[in-house]
Amino acid sequence: MSSLIPQNDEIEQSPYKGGPASTPESGSESNEDLANRLEDWDSISHRIITWFSNTSIASINMQFGHFDTAKEAWDTLAQRYTSTDLANQYQILSKLHDLHQDSEQSIDDFHSHMSYLWDQLVLSEPKWECNKDVDQFIIHRDNMHLIQFLMALRQEFESTRASILHRRPLPSSC
Repeated sequence: MSSLIPQNDEIEQSPYKGGPASTPESGSESNEDLANRLEDWDSISHRIITWFSNTSIASINMQFGHFDTAKEAWDTLAQRYTSTDLANQYQILSKLHDLHQDSEQSIDDFHSHMSYLWDQLVLSEPKWECNKDVDQFIIHRDNMHLIQFLMALRQEFESTRASILHRRPLPSSC
């Protein structure tokens, strides 16, 4: 099994980690040397595809049979799992909107559940270039989390909810 897992030097020169992303081309080397380089490159590329396949869930690893190079597989994975998925955001926000504390659920358990959903939303937030903007956005996001949390608490916490909303500064939702 270890032969299927790329070694560190293979990863460093692989088509997805700083190594040559495209098929090696002929330079001043002989045809035999080029053929050996192509064979090595192809072998490493397919070992990486196998590694991707063996370390992913079934619904994802079924896709790897369609790729000729590790770079193609990597680019597809990067595009699919790093892009903002509006449908996913909608689903998470819908869950948050519908979420209410159960009668038997502790506040800690309820907050943990909401925090998990908030953490999923963080993955779709834009990258910020200015630290001042980041700080302002984090304050705004934390306030929105606090409001969502307070809105979803059971009715018996109404007086606590009102007390918290009139406090300055507002407590952190974390």
